[in-house]
Amino acid sequence: MVKLLAYVIVFVGATVYAVDQPEQPLPAWAGKFRLEVADEPENLRFLLVLVSEDRRDVCLEHGAWPDRDGKIETGGDGLFSVITERETFKLHEPRLYADCWGGPECFIHVKPGESLKGFILYSEFGDPQTIRSRAKRVLKSELVPSICGWKPAEKHQ
Repeated sequence: MVKLLAYVIVFVGATVYAVDQPEQPLPAWAGKFRLEVADEPENLRFLLVLVSEDRRDVCLEHGAWPDRDGKIETGGDGLFSVITERETFKLHEPRLYADCWGGPECFIHVKPGESLKGFILYSEFGDPQTIRSRAKRVLKSELVPSICGWKPAEKHQ
């Protein structure tokens, strides 16, 4: 599986992060998107806005996007991490491994040109006060939405 990275750099006093899009080509199943992030250290959280730039609906698994409380169910495996000048804070281990078995109800749909907003708490990565105390924070994301209902083209013989 191809892993794509979006890096978000945060400097003290910055409110909106610059996001570097992957340079390598996206796999066929990936939707075109932009991830915007703002830091709210006073609230111990990162604000996230995923903007669909695709002409088709894009989908995210429910567990890969923060819930209304700023928590991520699936956790682990590099989905998000915070890198500071001293250490890397990884997302917690998964709380839930399989809460959905592949139906349309398992996904969040984002229509073309629309956005999905949420936030992720610093506490998802470790001690929130320690993270807030760092002068420089980089939010690393491997989140890549897929084209809703994407199926590989059939090969004709």
